[in-house]
Order: sequence, then C-alpha cells, then structure tokens
Amino acid sequence: MLWVYGMPGIGKSAVAHSICHRLHENKQLGGSFFCRRDDLARSETKSVLPTLIYGLAGVFGPYRKQMVQALRDDPQMTPQLASGELFQRVL
Repeated sequence: MLWVYGMPGIGKSAVAHSICHRLHENKQLGGSFFCRRDDLARSETKSVLPTLIYGLAGVFGPYRKQMVQALRDDPQMTPQLASGELFQRVL
C-alpha cells in the first residue's frame, strides 16, 4: 500500500500514477484509488476499501474465492460490511 500525502500541486498524483502504471504493466498492481477534492465520488473515504476489494478480487484468485463465498453466505452484505469482514477472513 502506498499513501502519498502533501501540499497540493507538488506532483503526488504524477508519482503515484507512474508507480501504478509500472506495477500494472508487471501484473503486480492489486488495485488503486486516487482521491480528488473536486470529485465527490473520489473524495469519500468509504469508497476506498470497496474499490480495493474489487481490484484485489480481479487479480488474486484465492481472495476472489473468499469474497464470492462471503457474498454467498450473506447476500445482504453491503460494501461497508464487506470491507471489514472480507479483510478479516483473508487475513
């Protein structure tokens, strides 16, 4: 996990995009989430874990199987519940 924090305009996103691009090319990227203050969907912290869960499920078969089983066990599971419960089960 990479969390980049700093003053606006110093190149955090450019560096993070470059790293993610390289990891994606090498099939090593599990997922990514980029925050933006001017985009409501990308400024909500509650969107981070569901986005990463989806990304990990797409590239990591054992994790995907755990996620599918958790959803089968509880079809009412919300993304917020899934975030905590699925990470607990995989760990």
